[in-house]
Amino acid sequence: MKLRAALYARRSTDEHQVESLDTQLDNGRRFALSKHLKLDPLHEYTDTASRAEFAPRRRPGFAALRDAAIDGQFDVIIVRDDSRLGGDMLRVATFAQEMTDAGVKIVFYATGEEMVLDNETTRLMAVMRGFASESERRKIASRTRESAERKARRGLVAGGIVYGYRNVPAPDGAGRVREIDEKQAAVVREVFERYAAGEGLRTIGKALTERGIASPRAGKRGIGAWVPSALHAILRRPLYIGRMEWGHVHKTYKSGTRMRTTKHGHEVVVVDAPHLRIVSDELWQAVQARVRAQDAPEKKGGRPATYLLSGVLRCGECGGPLTVINGKQSYDAIKVYTCCRRRDRGGTVCPSTLRHEICEVDGAVRDWVRRMVLTEEYVAAIIAEARCRVAERASTHEHEIEQLERHAKKLRAEVDKFAELALEAPADARAVFFAKVGERQKELTAVETRLRTAKTVPAAMDLELRRLERDARQRLDEARSIIEREPFEARAFMRALFPTGIRATPLTRPDGRGVLLDGVAATGRAFGIKVGNSASPGGHGRYSTRERAGGTGFRMPVPLVVEAA
Repeated sequence: MKLRAALYARRSTDEHQVESLDTQLDNGRRFALSKHLKLDPLHEYTDTASRAEFAPRRRPGFAALRDAAIDGQFDVIIVRDDSRLGGDMLRVATFAQEMTDAGVKIVFYATGEEMVLDNETTRLMAVMRGFASESERRKIASRTRESAERKARRGLVAGGIVYGYRNVPAPDGAGRVREIDEKQAAVVREVFERYAAGEGLRTIGKALTERGIASPRAGKRGIGAWVPSALHAILRRPLYIGRMEWGHVHKTYKSGTRMRTTKHGHEVVVVDAPHLRIVSDELWQAVQARVRAQDAPEKKGGRPATYLLSGVLRCGECGGPLTVINGKQSYDAIKVYTCCRRRDRGGTVCPSTLRHEICEVDGAVRDWVRRMVLTEEYVAAIIAEARCRVAERASTHEHEIEQLERHAKKLRAEVDKFAELALEAPADARAVFFAKVGERQKELTAVETRLRTAKTVPAAMDLELRRLERDARQRLDEARSIIEREPFEARAFMRALFPTGIRATPLTRPDGRGVLLDGVAATGRAFGIKVGNSASPGGHGRYSTRERAGGTGFRMPVPLVVEAA
C-alpha cells in the first residue's frame, strides 16, 4: 500500500518570483511520483509569509498541515528543504518532533533526505540547520533596516504611502520622495480644523464618508468609509507640519510572529521638510492639546464587554459586529444592540437601522442553548460520535501496524543479507555493501520509531477519550450554572459555543419589526471535544462547525419593536 503524502510550499515575502509556489508544488509532485507516494491534492498546503512567521493567522497553510498530520491524515510531508518550514530553530525542531511523535516523516525533495530525530546527533543537526536559517533571517532584517534608515536620513521615502502626499521618483533617481497631493491635503486640513473646533472622530468620519471622500484605506480594502482609527493616525502625524520622523516603531519577533513595538534602542531619525507642510503650527498645537487631553491616563483603557453576546452578534446586512447603545421602547430607556459599523461610519456603509433590545435577544439565545445544547442527551450524542470516530481511527492504525511490521521484517532481512555479502566480498568491494547496510539500517530505525508510536496510539486515544468524556460532563454542569450569570463567565461560554458568531438580520413581521438570529453552535468545541481535528487547505485549520461532530445550526425569529435612541 502506498504511503499517503502531503506537500507544503512557502514563498517568503521577500521573494518576488510569482512562480515560486508553483515551482515548489510541481517539483514536490514529481518527487512524490518518483517515490510512489500517494499525494492527495487536498493535502497541498501553501503560504506566502516570512520565514520568521509561525502564527496560524499569518501562516494558515502551515497550521492546517500540522493539524492534519497530528490527525493522521497522511504519512509523509514533502517540502523543498528545511528553510521552507521556517527560520526559527526551536520552533522548526519542535514541529519536527511533533511529526516524529505522530509517525509522520518529513522529506526534502531537493536532496531526497529525511529529517530524522531518532537520537541526540540527528536532533543536534536539525537544530544547527535551524540556527543557520535563523541567523540568515536576522542578517536580512538588519540589512533591511539599515537601508530604510539611510533613505530616511536623506529625506527619501522609507515606508509606504501617507495620506495627503504622493510618492514620486527622486530627481537623482536614487529612490522616491513625497510631494503634496492638494486634493487630499485639503481633507487633512479639514480634519484638523474640525477636530480643533471640538468635533469627535466619529462625527468627522461620518461626514467625510457621506460626501464620498475615499479614506486612506480605500485602496487596500476597496472601501471608502472613514474609521476613527484612520483619523486618529492623521491627527498625530508630524509630517503634516513638515517634520519627517522615522524609527519610532521597530519590528520585533515574539510569540512566533513579527510585532511592532515602540520600546527599542534604535535612534529615531528626524529630518526637517518644510516643503511638505500642510497645516500651520497654530492649528497643530491646538489639535495636540486636545489629543493630549484625550490620551490622559485616566482616559486610557476600556472596560471589558458586559453583555452576554458582545463579540458574538454580527450584523446581517454588512457583517460587522453589533455593539450596545442607549435606546427606548415607548417611553422606557433600554439598552439595544445595533450595528457598530453604521454607528461609527454612517448609513452609506450599512443600511440597517433596526435596534435589537438586549433582553429579548439574549433571552432568546439563552433559552435555545438551554433547550438544545445543555442536556445530558446531547452531550451523550457528542461522546457517542466521538467514540465512533476513535474506533475508525483505531482500525486504520491496526492496518498500519501490520504494514510497518512487514516492512521492518523485510528491512532486517536485507540488513543481514548485505552484512553477510560484505564479509564475503573482496576488501575493495566491501564499502558498497556496508553503505547498503547503513541505508537499510537508517530506514529500519525510522520504521521502528513509527511502529512504536503506532502501537501506543490506540491506548492513548482511549485514554484521551475517557478524559474528554469526563471533562465534557463537568463542563455541562458548569455551563448550566454560568449561563445564568451576567455577563463574564456566560459570555466566554457563548463565544466558544458560537466561534463564527450569530448573524442578526432585520425581519418584517405582521405584528411589528423583529430580528432573525442565524448561527451555528460548535457544541463539541464548547464542551472541549474536537473529534477528527482535520484541517483542509481551504479551511486553513479553523473549525468548520457545520461539518464537525457536535455542531448544530439554528434559525430563530425574535419579535422586537424598539425605537432608535
